[in-house]
Amino acid sequence: MIAKRPVGLIQSQKPVLSGVSSVALSSVRELGGSAVSERPEAVSRLDTEHITRPEAPDRRSWLLKVEKVTESHRVEKAKKHWRRAGELKAERLLAGLPYEEAVQGARWHQRRAYGQIERFSVVLDCGVESLWLVCEACGRCKEKASRCRAALLCVSCRAVIGREKRSRFKPARERALSRADTFGMFRPLRRGGRWSEKLLTLTIPHLPEHGPRTRIELLFRALPLFRKALKKWLHPKDHSYLVAWFRTFEWTPATDGQGHPHFHWWLLCPYLERPVVCAAWAQGLRTAGFSRATAENVVVDVREVQDDEGAAHEVIKYLTKDILPNRQFVDPEVFGEVYAALDGRRTTQPSRGFFTGIDQRAVCECGASGAFKHTTTRPEPKSGSET
Repeated sequence: MIAKRPVGLIQSQKPVLSGVSSVALSSVRELGGSAVSERPEAVSRLDTEHITRPEAPDRRSWLLKVEKVTESHRVEKAKKHWRRAGELKAERLLAGLPYEEAVQGARWHQRRAYGQIERFSVVLDCGVESLWLVCEACGRCKEKASRCRAALLCVSCRAVIGREKRSRFKPARERALSRADTFGMFRPLRRGGRWSEKLLTLTIPHLPEHGPRTRIELLFRALPLFRKALKKWLHPKDHSYLVAWFRTFEWTPATDGQGHPHFHWWLLCPYLERPVVCAAWAQGLRTAGFSRATAENVVVDVREVQDDEGAAHEVIKYLTKDILPNRQFVDPEVFGEVYAALDGRRTTQPSRGFFTGIDQRAVCECGASGAFKHTTTRPEPKSGSET
């Protein structure tokens, strides 16, 4: 868990991290050695075989290598956050705001600065401590492992976040389908063509001169123009306001060792001609910097959804795969570039209104919604309550 911050550091008006980064990073590296032996009760869950594959010690060693590779990137981002925190604090003080209010405005950036420095220490300690969810309505309590939520680095959190996204996607998808069905969009002989669900995969050319980070940046650079072209094609269609989509990003190891970034799309729309999709994506790739010949030969996969239950699993997979088919880890240098390219980037995106009104608050067995509070100490059960 993240240690408490020294008050002097939080209230400092210095616009740089001034030595904080090197001290914090050295403490992170110690978690792989003597620091762990000094507190044997805090054994990382990364040491359990059912969470880390193929071998927990190998994963710990691999994470420490990735930490070293990404050190300069994380320190630079931490400095930017720290400088921005100082600027916000100074601006609010000059505006005449009270000191506490000025400091509050800077804490968001301060927390993210420390988060960058301590990212790997938090990952290595994922699941070590427990917290309890207590229902304020009935008094029931449930133990839950404290997680790092770093999906790029933590296997267990990667799976948890994937399940959360799928649980949110399913009711939103069902609502979009129900709305389209109300207007008769799925009738076989419908005038204007039958609507359907589609799965779309957009890839990028694998050029030898492009490393992992460059490929990811080019993929995201081509995205806005593709969306604009697709929207322009769909807009004249009847009932275009019923069109819904959800987009996710995925990175997998490639045969050339530089990685295979791509987008998965779920689309609910009229009949989508494959040449239209290919032309729109080729236009986006040319804008990103690819030649016409290279962009037009890229692979685009469009197919209709056949398995309703499998649609969510097909669209929402792991964000990244850091283990090769031969059960070896991806080269730390390669994954370090992937981390730097995806750090702070939006990897999922829905169409407007897709998730509006979807209640994701936890529901207790007693029926209370959003009534849970977190505590790090096991509460005493109330009379008549269950644990």
